[in-house]
Amino acid sequence: MTSKLIDRFPPYGTFDRLKISGTMLSVWKRCRFKWWLRYMCGIRPKKTKPKMDMGNYGHELLRAFYMGENVQEASQKYWDKRTKDMFEEEEALFKDIRSTIEAVIQRYLEQYAEQDNFRVIVAEEDAYSHIPRYDGTISNVRTHAKIDLVAEEPAGLIFLEHKFTEDFAGREEDLPVDQQFDMYFWTVLNLFREQGLKVPLAYGVLNLINPKLPRVPGLLKNGKSLSKDKRIFTTEETYLEAIKEHGFDPADYEEVLTNLRENPRPFFKRIKAFRTAEQMERFESELRDAVLDIINCRNIYRNANFMCKRDCFYHPVCIIDMKGGDAGEYIQTNFKRRCLSESSGEDSREDPNN
Repeated sequence: MTSKLIDRFPPYGTFDRLKISGTMLSVWKRCRFKWWLRYMCGIRPKKTKPKMDMGNYGHELLRAFYMGENVQEASQKYWDKRTKDMFEEEEALFKDIRSTIEAVIQRYLEQYAEQDNFRVIVAEEDAYSHIPRYDGTISNVRTHAKIDLVAEEPAGLIFLEHKFTEDFAGREEDLPVDQQFDMYFWTVLNLFREQGLKVPLAYGVLNLINPKLPRVPGLLKNGKSLSKDKRIFTTEETYLEAIKEHGFDPADYEEVLTNLRENPRPFFKRIKAFRTAEQMERFESELRDAVLDIINCRNIYRNANFMCKRDCFYHPVCIIDMKGGDAGEYIQTNFKRRCLSESSGEDSREDPNN
């Protein structure tokens, strides 16, 4: 890292003050330069991506539901809070996000509300846990995770990690080695262990929620038929409603309806996973090793590759800095700074690829 950037954007704190999240570990392993800008300097983009706004809004509505609050009232409160200082154009965009996520959550509740009859313990709470040293004593370094939901079933405790994403492919295969899921599992175990509770942790659930709504099939140009494109991202129910709305004969669309019935599009999916005591011991050991690497870090360097342009907010900063330009000026224009305490609270559910 160039001295020019170090002088202009000194770190907010020391390495040992960091709260370690699963996302932070992923970023550290991906690129130390990115990690330094994001966590030590608190440099974040001024504008968040719509997908991030959608996810945060969805998390708030799920929190309200599982805590027994009125979801519509919670939505209005969240809207008032987020739009307080927005420009007119930003508010218009956020209005679209609100209407979409409210409809998504309504569909989610229609599918899961009755079956989720467990006893909720916590929802959307920041959880911190001290990392034990190798000799078993407790260190001052803590992990941080935003716990989406912990509940109790007859078999024991369960936790749900809500994930708003359009990409369901490979999630089940990836979950056994998902570091962020390991962090959630370890944090929940540690929290209850520290509090002396002996209720077993039965399993965790990756709760996948697609932020897209089923697409309503459009009329063809002649106005006498609906599109029969089998690739349409919708549900059998939505397609059938469109048929009835236009007064068409469902028999004429049997092939499309059958395809949607037999190959349902991924709107919601829950994947259960468990971690053994041996797996958690191995994770804790690797966590300690990673934390020691961070605390004892002496060199910050890039891990640049062809993926950077696609998966990193700081790609332009990196390019300007590598060419000897004034990356600080670009940062001042396009980014803002937040101290460690401000940035750690929301980081655990952020995408490490941004």
